[in-house]
Amino acid sequence: MFLLDNLVTLPASGLLWIVEELMAAAQKERTEEGEQIRGELRELYLQLERGAIDEAGFSARESVLLDLLDDWEAQQEAGRADDGAEDDMGERAGLLVHGSPTTDVDEIEEVQ
Repeated sequence: MFLLDNLVTLPASGLLWIVEELMAAAQKERTEEGEQIRGELRELYLQLERGAIDEAGFSARESVLLDLLDDWEAQQEAGRADDGAEDDMGERAGLLVHGSPTTDVDEIEEVQ
């Protein structure tokens, strides 16, 4: 019976793995975006110290980069809040039912 259950749930498991990989890639991309903005700010400060850029150009570019960084951080916070809501929903569910749709429930397992 377990082999049959595994064969039935295998496509869903594969799809779940794909979704998890996509979410991890998206999170990595968001993190790299923040690092890129910080890197541009560091480079801008170095240019100012070397005298390669004047105060007016520095201030204009700095305000743009700081606004981008603020927006990025707000998106990160919103993403964390959304992740927390999903975690709460999973905790509220609490039970995972194993069995086939054509038979009675074989097993009930508490989800951690």
